[in-house]
Amino acid sequence: MRKIFIIIILVVSMSVLLLSQSGSKRNAIRNYMLVFEVTEYSDQLREAVVYFFKKTFLPGDQLIVITPARFYGFSPKTLSIPKDQLISKILGTLKNDINLWASKYRIILEEMKKSVQLIAGGSGSVEALISGDQLQAYRQNRANLSILRGSYEEKLKKYADVFRRVRGDNHLLMFFQQEFRPIPDIGAMTILRGQDSTREKVNEVFLGEKFEAEIDLEKIQNLFRYAGIKFHFLYLKGKNIRYTSGVEYIENTGHLYSLFSKLSKATSGIKLVSSKPSSFVKRVRQCVEGKVTVEVTEEEMEK
Repeated sequence: MRKIFIIIILVVSMSVLLLSQSGSKRNAIRNYMLVFEVTEYSDQLREAVVYFFKKTFLPGDQLIVITPARFYGFSPKTLSIPKDQLISKILGTLKNDINLWASKYRIILEEMKKSVQLIAGGSGSVEALISGDQLQAYRQNRANLSILRGSYEEKLKKYADVFRRVRGDNHLLMFFQQEFRPIPDIGAMTILRGQDSTREKVNEVFLGEKFEAEIDLEKIQNLFRYAGIKFHFLYLKGKNIRYTSGVEYIENTGHLYSLFSKLSKATSGIKLVSSKPSSFVKRVRQCVEGKVTVEVTEEEMEK
């Protein structure tokens, strides 16, 4: 409820600010929403934010920043302070919020890893391992990861609603970090799935996708088109994970990569898969200035 209340305030504030502009000036305004769904504050992310404010964000543009913890709206007075001060303020907030959210995220992943290690290295029958507390704990933590991220259908609807009520060129930049989760390694999985009585349960808990809510992509695309939003999507590649005995890691956000890629394409936005957020922001700047209007492929990104 608190987030919904904050969004309503932001919608009203942005609407009043933009509608108070003269007609000719209003057409030049760009409305930006920066959404950070990341678990690590890095130098590369800092450089991307600095580039955005120094090269892309112009006087008169409007801004909302959404961190993993909160929504932030900025008044014209705040946006008019010296740019270095504004950048420092936003970076400090972003760092604190990401670190706060990441600590919760890491606790869940560490608990999942412990469960996997106990299952993979456990003794006794396969049935006993599968029916034990650790499998249930792992199942619950998969659900906890989804709860921590929240409902993306609801988030995207709210973002579209904010833009629908304002005028100007609307750009949403999504910084989304690739996520991995631990599962038993191939040797342990072979044993755990070796019996007909356990195979279905093992597949469901470790490999199934029932933990993720369905998203009506067509509805979201229509909302974004109606609001005139270009959805720019960075899939921030994760670091190499050190494997431990009995544990390997699989991608846990492939379904969201697919969703956001389709939404980006449907709204003529930029899509990039990279470990370099600055490359993404530079591409977005080109799109904003009308210099590039096509989806960026992974192959182009690596050049």
